[in-house]
Amino acid sequence: AYRVKSAYYEYYYLRRSLAVTEENLVLLRGLEEAARTKYESGIATQAAVLRFQVDIGRVEDQLRSLRDLQGPLAGKLNAAMNRAVEAPLAWPEALPEAEAEFAEEELLEALGSSNPDLAALEAEIEKTRKERELAKKNYYPDFMLGVTYMDTRESSMPGTMSENDLLEGMVGITLPIQVEKYRAAEREAYFAYQAAVQARAEQEKSLGADLRVTIYEYRDAVRKIDLYRNGLLPKAEQALQVVQQEFATGEGQSLDLIDAVRMLLEFQLEYERAKVDKQLKIAEIERITGRPAGGVKTES
Repeated sequence: AYRVKSAYYEYYYLRRSLAVTEENLVLLRGLEEAARTKYESGIATQAAVLRFQVDIGRVEDQLRSLRDLQGPLAGKLNAAMNRAVEAPLAWPEALPEAEAEFAEEELLEALGSSNPDLAALEAEIEKTRKERELAKKNYYPDFMLGVTYMDTRESSMPGTMSENDLLEGMVGITLPIQVEKYRAAEREAYFAYQAAVQARAEQEKSLGADLRVTIYEYRDAVRKIDLYRNGLLPKAEQALQVVQQEFATGEGQSLDLIDAVRMLLEFQLEYERAKVDKQLKIAEIERITGRPAGGVKTES
């Protein structure tokens, strides 16, 4: 489930990155055309036109790289869903956004009972514990009881015993005389048990540390979403509008306009990245804990 979710979210991010970059490329081409018109009219310099053309080339190169990435990411998602790698795969239209509802300390406390890796190590501990108990029983004598029957084939009636048939009882006992061998087996079983206990304790500590880091990264992604959505993006859009107006009236510089477009593109991509990272961290929390982290809602 984690592989499918992570591949899907990255595929969605690629789609949004392409859309955002294409929109900014259209904006840059429009600005370059305006700068060229102003240059032909003698209002702007050739350097201003060249700056826009250089930045257009840079964004076009980004778009080529993003488009080349579609095949590998689609193949990764197909493989995670057990489909043919080259099978057609449409772009995701929306991001299934889960809102995590959890208490950090509760997740850490429940980690021991819900994580599948810890459950496997717990089974290993139980296995080595039983092997240790069996090793201790090597010091006990083994008893054997048995019965042997021999058919002499002298009976005239099949299925009945002849007076010449043999029926013998056996009693055997094996004494534990190889004491050093038994002690070595017991020590081996003891150390295997201690190693299993230690491995589980270390794994639980490692998972707990991973869980704390992942919860921090989730909260950091939530903070960034709010920062870009309600703070940086509106300001970047406003700054671009102001610089565009100044450039149209001949008061602004082309470099300021290019910087404003770059900043807007960066913030838009960071906002999309934060939205995807939020979902990735929820999926990681679910993978570590082995339990759902919250409900799901769809957000375009």
